[in-house]
Amino acid sequence: MAVLGEPVFASLLAWLLLKESLGSLQLGAGFVILCGVAIFIRYGKDAPSDQVDQARQEKAA
Repeated sequence: MAVLGEPVFASLLAWLLLKESLGSLQLGAGFVILCGVAIFIRYGKDAPSDQVDQARQEKAA
């Protein structure tokens, strides 16, 4: 999940350090991505290990 935040922070660093311009589309997309990450962190739950084991067994069969 952390991978989704990397482009957002890379864009912010480019804006701060390299004076790159960010358009409204980039700002809006970054906001949506960060909202999704925040929702996942707050409400997301990992699958119980039994479900993971069962899915692996079904995939192997």
